[in-house]
Amino acid sequence: MNTQVLKIDEEFATLIPPLTTDEYTRLEQSIITEGCREAIIVWNDIIIDGHNRYKVCKAHDIDFQTTQKNFKSLEEAMLWMIQNQLGKRNLNAFRRIEMVRNYEKAIKAQAKARQGTRNDIKEHSGNFSGMSHPISRDARDELGNMAGVSGNTYQHAIYVIDNAQAHVIEAARNNKISINSAYEVTKLPEDQQEEIAKLIGQGEAVKSAISEVKSRKRKSEHDTTANTSDNVLSQSATSETSLRNDKTNLTAMNDE
Repeated sequence: MNTQVLKIDEEFATLIPPLTTDEYTRLEQSIITEGCREAIIVWNDIIIDGHNRYKVCKAHDIDFQTTQKNFKSLEEAMLWMIQNQLGKRNLNAFRRIEMVRNYEKAIKAQAKARQGTRNDIKEHSGNFSGMSHPISRDARDELGNMAGVSGNTYQHAIYVIDNAQAHVIEAARNNKISINSAYEVTKLPEDQQEEIAKLIGQGEAVKSAISEVKSRKRKSEHDTTANTSDNVLSQSATSETSLRNDKTNLTAMNDE
């Protein structure tokens, strides 16, 4: 058994999307049956690749090998991690973008920390209407290219990640809805987003789900307007009746 204790850096660990329950179970069974065939990659004893393999090996007292890699900086190590994972794992476009977004956020946080209190350095950002996460067009295209999508698709996915309800994000992760459709859904009110995501989860087509929820919304608004009109008419009729009664009573009093 390998008694070596490796370091787990949370910034590195959270950079990579976690395995699904099914993916982790398959990995665990493979390692238990065949051993840990792939070495765990480390940088100064910090795990760079193999967090899940290390966890399984430690849990079941299974031997493992390590391979040391050298990087010039934290950013270089993170970039290698992202590129390595994108090449190894069968991720859909949305999950690839989530991974690249984690890298983007980590790099920005490090740059901000290095900048410290300096105020002469400003982040160059574009002005994309309606976007919650404005970045320069060149940077957007470069990040999109890392994720294997266009810059525009990358920006739409970031809008979804930052603003969508959890049901919509989960649907995008599981290929239940495309990034562009998720972007359109995210621009709707939160209650409608949740309804649409649930319908999609039940197997309904995206366009049909959006149409159905919007139709329900219009009907609800129509019913509310109709009820309000009925109430106004009813109150008006009541007022008129009351006024006629007052006039009748006044006339009777005058006749006396």
